[in-house]
Amino acid sequence: MFGPEKEHFVVHQSVICEKSNYFAKALCGTFQEGITGFVRLPDISPVIFRIFLVWLYHGKFAYVATDAGIDVDFASLTITDEDLEDKPIHQTDVSQPDDTENDSVVSDDSETERGTFGTTKSTVTVDDPKVQMSSSTRSANNTVLNKSKHDEENPESWAFLVFIKLYVFAERFDIRQLRADALDGLATAMNKRWMNISFKAIRFVYLNTTVNSKLRRYIVHCTAYCCKFAGSASEYEKLPVEFLVAVLLTNGRRLPPKQCDECYQRALKSTGLIDLDIDDVCKTQDLAPYRLDMCFYHEHPDEEERKACAARRTTTK
Repeated sequence: MFGPEKEHFVVHQSVICEKSNYFAKALCGTFQEGITGFVRLPDISPVIFRIFLVWLYHGKFAYVATDAGIDVDFASLTITDEDLEDKPIHQTDVSQPDDTENDSVVSDDSETERGTFGTTKSTVTVDDPKVQMSSSTRSANNTVLNKSKHDEENPESWAFLVFIKLYVFAERFDIRQLRADALDGLATAMNKRWMNISFKAIRFVYLNTTVNSKLRRYIVHCTAYCCKFAGSASEYEKLPVEFLVAVLLTNGRRLPPKQCDECYQRALKSTGLIDLDIDDVCKTQDLAPYRLDMCFYHEHPDEEERKACAARRTTTK
């Protein structure tokens, strides 16, 4: 059900629980969500959840736009000052889902649906006041997000922020495969348009992901290998310190393209890095890990899945 303040999505419980550890814990246990079959997500964008549902059922990125159109829908994803407030990130290992009463946000139709399908379907309620923007605000935000038209069936045309928010969603709800696919989508879109990630997006990532986030590593590598640093130091003051340190360390470990290997090894020794096992350093040429293998940023549990992932990417090229 679509409403002025909330949207209801009906999802097969077995499907969503198979992909997400968060929803498996929330819906398959003794929590309120497991009893009622409802999960309320007041701070999740309905736009992101629609993309997630297509991915969940069809294994690809596509978008079914509202009557407003895909460009207006995507405009609601623009990062605001509120998004950049320093606050604790959501934990992905959720042992205590929301126990508040959810019946007040469930329509009669949804109650009937739940009763009909029992434990096979669950309803997820998503509230997002930013979707209720005026037409003028939407137009302005659309310009900020992406000046070009988005294509519902072509993720390469989507703004980078769509994939960033998909990854943040996947990390919060512990959806490993979606994290990998969102990173691949971001990399493909960036290679297609050859653009850099904005400072605002970098700050958003560091405020909404964990220390070991693969998305953090990816944007560090993109910045270190592709960006030219110019302007005054004040321009970089709002960037996370840990991000800047990671970029500097990455640049310091890179193989100088115009120097011999002997010089490089001597530099590693002088900086104390030669004895360290650094997984993101290519010792034969000056290439970022994503140029060699995107699986570097994936979380494959075994070598078999890693090979299958690499084969799948080769097939789709």
